[in-house]
Amino acid sequence: MCSAFIYTVPIGVTLAVTNQEIGGLNVVTEMIIGYALPGRPIAMMMFKTWGYITMAQALNFTSDFKMGHYMKIPPRPMFWCQIVATVIAGTVQLGVQAWMFSNIKDICSPDQPDGFTCRTVNLFGTASIIVSHGSCQYVVS
Repeated sequence: MCSAFIYTVPIGVTLAVTNQEIGGLNVVTEMIIGYALPGRPIAMMMFKTWGYITMAQALNFTSDFKMGHYMKIPPRPMFWCQIVATVIAGTVQLGVQAWMFSNIKDICSPDQPDGFTCRTVNLFGTASIIVSHGSCQYVVS
C-alpha cells in the first residue's frame, strides 16, 4: 500500500502531462513481495492488489476528475457521482458474479462448454505463484 501511495503522484503527473502511463510498478510490487515472502502466493496477490491495483484505480479516478474539469463539472457533484457509481457498479458486479458461480456449470474450468474459462483470474494467480517461488531472482541477478 505504501508503494501505491508513493508512486501515485509521480506516475499521475506523467500520465496527466503525456497521456502515457509509466509501466513496471506491477512487476516491482511482485518482486518486492517475492523477495520478502517467498513461497506465499496469497500474500503476493494481496500485496499486488494493494500496491499496484490501488494506484491504477486512483489514477483512473483522477483521470475522470480531469475530464470533469474540462467539461466544467463542479468538483463536489463529480465526486459524489463517482462514489455513487462505484457503489452501484460494485454491487451489480458482485451480484452478477454470485449468480454466475451458482448458475453456470463448471465455470472457470478449461472444458467449460460456453467458454467461461476465467483467463484473467488464472493469469493473476499464475503470476503470483511463479514470482512468489523465487523465479524473479533469475531476472534481477
